[in-house]
Amino acid sequence: MHFEEIRTNKRAMVWALMGGLAMTGAASAADTGKMDMAKPTAAKPDSAKPTPAKPDPKATAAATKAVQAAIAILQKEVIAHQKDPQSALRDKCNYFTDNPSTDLLPEVIVQALGSTISPDAPSDSYIKWQLLSGAPAKFDAETGRLAATMLMKAAKPILRPGASANDKRLLDPLVRDVKNVDDSLAMTKKLEGLVTPWEERNKPVLAYRDELYSRLPVGPEALVAHLEDVTQRVEAGYTGEKIMAEAAAEITKWIDTNPPAAHLYVMAERVKKVIAKGGGKPAPTNGGNNTPGGKGMKGYGPNNPPANYAAGGAMQYPPKYYDHVEFDSKYNKWMWADISGRYVRAETLTDLLNTLEDSAKTAKAADGTMTKGK
Repeated sequence: MHFEEIRTNKRAMVWALMGGLAMTGAASAADTGKMDMAKPTAAKPDSAKPTPAKPDPKATAAATKAVQAAIAILQKEVIAHQKDPQSALRDKCNYFTDNPSTDLLPEVIVQALGSTISPDAPSDSYIKWQLLSGAPAKFDAETGRLAATMLMKAAKPILRPGASANDKRLLDPLVRDVKNVDDSLAMTKKLEGLVTPWEERNKPVLAYRDELYSRLPVGPEALVAHLEDVTQRVEAGYTGEKIMAEAAAEITKWIDTNPPAAHLYVMAERVKKVIAKGGGKPAPTNGGNNTPGGKGMKGYGPNNPPANYAAGGAMQYPPKYYDHVEFDSKYNKWMWADISGRYVRAETLTDLLNTLEDSAKTAKAADGTMTKGK
C-alpha cells in the first residue's frame, strides 16, 4: 500500500468510524418494564401501611429550579469542551460540592435522571453524573427503587470500533495491500488510534453508571439494574470476565439474606436471559440427577451464538471485534483478527442460576413488586 493511499484510507476509516460512534452514542438504553411479584399469602390491609408524606409543592418547585439551573450550567461546560477540547470537564462528581444548594431534594434529582438531557450519550451522562453530587450517599428505599429504574434506562456505552458489521465492512478493504509484518503493525496501530477516543468518550457514560449504582440501597432492584448495566457494557465490547463475576458474587451475597421466593424467581429469569443472550441452552437431566454444567441453562460464547444470531442479525454476545492484523495460513493472506474479550466462565452463571432456583423453592412468599429489566 502506497503511503499516500494509507493516509487517504486512514482518513476515510477515521471519519467513517467516528461518525458511526457519534450515531451510536446518541442511542439510549431500551425502556425497561416492571413485573408484579407473586401476591403475599397474607397481605396486610392497605390501612396498615404508612401513608407517605405528600411532597411540599414549594419545596419541590425550589428543588426543580436548582436542578434546572445546574443543568444549564453543565450544558455550557459540555458545549465549551466540544468547541475547545482544552476547556476541561470535571473529573470528579463535584458540581454541587462546589455549588451547594439547600433546596435540593433526592427525588427531584432522580426525576431529572429519567429525562434525556442530551441525545449524545457522553454529554447526557456527564451532566447526570454531576447532578448526583447533590444526592445523598445512599437513597432511601423508595427513591432507590426509582433510581434503579433510571440506571436501567441510562444511555448505553458506545460500541467499540471494529465491532459492528458496518465497521468491519469499512476495515476489510484496508488489509488488501498488507504484505508483511511491518504493514500489519502499521494497520493495527491505525485501529488502536480509534479505540483510544472510544474509551475517552465512554468515560462519562461509565462514571455516571458507577456513581448511580453506588448510591442505590442494597436490594433486588439495585442488583437487577447492575446486572443489566454489566450486560450492556459487555455488549459494547468491554471485557466481561471480572465485571460479570463481581455481579454474580453480589447476587449470591443477596441470596444469603433470605429474600422472598418471587424475588428470587425474577432474579433467576434475569440471569437466564444473560445466559441465553450468549447462546445458553436448557441443560439436560439424567434420571432427575443434575448433569455437568447445571440443571438450568448452560453454554454460551463465540462458538455457541444465540439461535436468532444468524437469522435476526443480532450482535453476538460477547461481541467479536477486529483487534489486529495477522497472517492467516488457512487462507494464505493477511486478515483482521476477529476476537472477543474474555468473559466469565459458564459455570459462574449456571451455578448462580441453580442457587437462585433452589433457594426460591424453600423461600418465604413474596411481598411487593420488583423492577424487572426487558
